[in-house]
Amino acid sequence: MCAYKLSLALLVTLIGLSGCATTNTFAPEKKKSSLVFNYVATSDGDTLTGFCPVTEVYMVMPEEGGKVGTVDVVLNDGREVVLHGEYSALNVAGAQAHTFTSNKNEMDKVFGEVLSALPHAPFSASLYFNTDTDRLTPSSAKEAEGIFKNIVQRQSVEVLISGHTDTVGSSASNIVLSKKRAKMVRNNLIKRGVPSKTIKTFGYGESELVVKTVDDVDEQKNRRVEISVR
Repeated sequence: MCAYKLSLALLVTLIGLSGCATTNTFAPEKKKSSLVFNYVATSDGDTLTGFCPVTEVYMVMPEEGGKVGTVDVVLNDGREVVLHGEYSALNVAGAQAHTFTSNKNEMDKVFGEVLSALPHAPFSASLYFNTDTDRLTPSSAKEAEGIFKNIVQRQSVEVLISGHTDTVGSSASNIVLSKKRAKMVRNNLIKRGVPSKTIKTFGYGESELVVKTVDDVDEQKNRRVEISVR
């Protein structure tokens, strides 16, 4: 069997020969065992007939946000095999190790049960607004549909929405405007089925500028709502 040095993006399955026990899991919770028992049903009950060699399959999961996963698998004989990039995979059978590139269909077939039990990775996004309003810019309005759909599908435990403004207007009025922007996004998520109790909103006005400016500067990157899902 093998050890592994980095496994945050790694799926592992143990596949026995016909009639052997099988298991698949998500590293690093993998339990090591070099042999599995083979049982044969007889008229006198199940009889242990021998041992089955085990084939291990390691596969790097795709990651969100364009990140590339890398896993360093250490074999029993001390050799190291580096898997880099989504669906990079390693098949280990005894002393034999073979690398290959898999695909989503194969990952779903082999690791479907494990994948369905995994929580989604944290997700964040920003949406931008027209000056002095809680209306999204045309480009953000298009992007919002995909973002809202993503959040709905996640069945998230917590959604944090923070509203922000540029420096046009008074500090007091910008606090009010930032809260309106956050509330607008919240209402859209609730309409799509996200439970209201999972959503928290905040209004920071002009206190957390992405682009630092002096007072009364119209800056679109500061007129935003930041969404954090976890």
